[in-house]
Amino acid sequence: MQIMVDKKLLTRDESQMKHIYIPAAEEQVTKNYLLERFVDTMYNGSASSLLMQLLGNKKTSKKELEAIKELVKKLGK
Repeated sequence: MQIMVDKKLLTRDESQMKHIYIPAAEEQVTKNYLLERFVDTMYNGSASSLLMQLLGNKKTSKKELEAIKELVKKLGK
């Protein structure tokens, strides 16, 4: 928890004997931050490498593939 406080992902209320931890940012902001760090660290910043790894390691349903295709189409415009 202390590491998350240091990285400003949580805040800590020390006004009582028990420490109370509170999210410092909305969930989506935190997810975006952590995903960006993960992609930068593990895939040298390449989102396509991450996507290829995901699709290659896990069985993806036809419905999921169609949703991915639609997203790619929207991003291409």
